[in-house]
Amino acid sequence: SEHKGVSFKRAGTPKMAPPSKEASKSVQVRQAREHDVRKLTELDALCWPGQWPTPRGLSEEQIRKRVTSFPSGQLVAIQGDDLVGSLYTQRISAADAVHRVTFDRALSAHTDHGKVWQLVSVQVHPDCRSMSLGDMLIEAAFSLAKEAGVQQVVAATRCREWHTCSKPNG
Repeated sequence: SEHKGVSFKRAGTPKMAPPSKEASKSVQVRQAREHDVRKLTELDALCWPGQWPTPRGLSEEQIRKRVTSFPSGQLVAIQGDDLVGSLYTQRISAADAVHRVTFDRALSAHTDHGKVWQLVSVQVHPDCRSMSLGDMLIEAAFSLAKEAGVQQVVAATRCREWHTCSKPNG
């Protein structure tokens, strides 16, 4: 796919069944807001159980800092009154900036006017994983990147075992 000035390829992404028309219509993707932080923390704990730095994924403080530091780059998927997905992004100075920090310190690489848009983390509630919400969130992130006029989009995200590589030394 190509978005005005932002090109990307999905290498090795398996094709999933599209969400039902009913499911797609009932989900709204919007920017995360500070009042979403508690639900985002719950979703993170559900999607990343047993992860460092807390036994339940990112802390509420870490998520609040991400949402307040770069609110326009944090997205949520809402179905009815439920927050069922999220995607965290940030702007960085150059694509190689992703190699200089571990996931738990990723926000330190954010710069408000960075020319590269980084997809940092995607979470989808386990009960909603067949609805292609991750795809919806990623497409929304690409639209944001296009609107922001960034030069490149990179995806250096948290993987299931990110905590084994993120513990501080000492």
